[in-house]
Amino acid sequence: MAPYPQEDGSKAWMLPISANAKVVNAGDINEMGAVVAAAFAKPELSGSGARLAAGHKATSFGQMVEALNEQGHNFGWIQVPGDEKWDAAFPGALEIREMFDFWVMAGSYYGSEEAEAAYFEATKKLLPDFKFTTFAEWAEKHMTVWE
Repeated sequence: MAPYPQEDGSKAWMLPISANAKVVNAGDINEMGAVVAAAFAKPELSGSGARLAAGHKATSFGQMVEALNEQGHNFGWIQVPGDEKWDAAFPGALEIREMFDFWVMAGSYYGSEEAEAAYFEATKKLLPDFKFTTFAEWAEKHMTVWE
């Protein structure tokens, strides 16, 4: 799912989802350990079968592209039709489209805004001072701007 070179010299992601759909919970995978460790250390707070946040609150692909471009990258976003042509483009394309369709229908990876808020509230009980890394913060640290 790498971005494709464009005629103007930029690169753009071309995927079957709106750039404005706030459905991506992107952050730093290394932070999951702190959440899991806290759940094991404080079972009275996490409860049996608790659902906890695993990354920053939902953002859109458009916001991610904007954050990258503010850091000096030159990316774009092109929404392509989620049709038979997309579904046959490469192995797994159908499943990617179905995942995006589900996220849009559900509201995000976590589900509705209310569900997302509940995940973050449960995580806040375990780790009151913990702050998830935003996508922009993660990208600044890990995505080199190439000239």
